[in-house]
Amino acid sequence: MLTRTMLPTSTGPRPAPRTTAKLVGASALSVSLLVGPHAAASDPDPWWGRDKALHFGASATIAAGGYGVGTLIFDGRAEAALFGGGIAIGVGAAKEGADAMGLGTPSFKDFTWDVIGAAFGVAVGLGIDLLVASLKSSP
Repeated sequence: MLTRTMLPTSTGPRPAPRTTAKLVGASALSVSLLVGPHAAASDPDPWWGRDKALHFGASATIAAGGYGVGTLIFDGRAEAALFGGGIAIGVGAAKEGADAMGLGTPSFKDFTWDVIGAAFGVAVGLGIDLLVASLKSSP
């Protein structure tokens, strides 16, 4: 669980929330488009299959975008990180739940990539937030 003491804070003024949200969203989209390994034909659910890249990319995009939205809603970075990560993991869990109810093929590997993507997306969002904050506070 993330706490305030685990995340770096800035003493300077926060960047404009919309600027941060736009940068987070653009970065997350760029990263998700770059991820695309191909699956091996022998394994019906390979760890490195194309669908895993889609799970990672979608979760990273949702988490980074959620972090950006969280910066508009919350004052703290920890709350924004929990908001973005929670949305991404919730969407991944809902998708796997729907698959388990007969709408697809459930896979713990898919959900694992959802969680990894969510963590990456939050890290990207937080990194951009800290970068923008440091640039704004520089003379």
